[in-house]
Amino acid sequence: MSGFTQLDVSPDIEQDPWTELADPQLRRRLRRGTLTKVGLLRNGTQSGRATVSLLAYLDDGTPVLLETTLRLWRVANAALMATPIVAEEPLDD
Repeated sequence: MSGFTQLDVSPDIEQDPWTELADPQLRRRLRRGTLTKVGLLRNGTQSGRATVSLLAYLDDGTPVLLETTLRLWRVANAALMATPIVAEEPLDD
């Protein structure tokens, strides 16, 4: 990964939908998949910072590797965990 990565966090997509999804042309191109693995890479950035890697498979079997910095992942996780949705969801099942 190189350069600055922006990660937008949406604590409630139903209340604050992603504007990209309003574009019918983009919606037709979207593909669903399944997240299968999450892991850390100690020196994932060029500057040596840790990254989070996510492996997903699209429904057609195409693998997709997504990456962000551990710092951005932690901020996103903290924002999501502080929402009422999380308080309503039993996390110990």
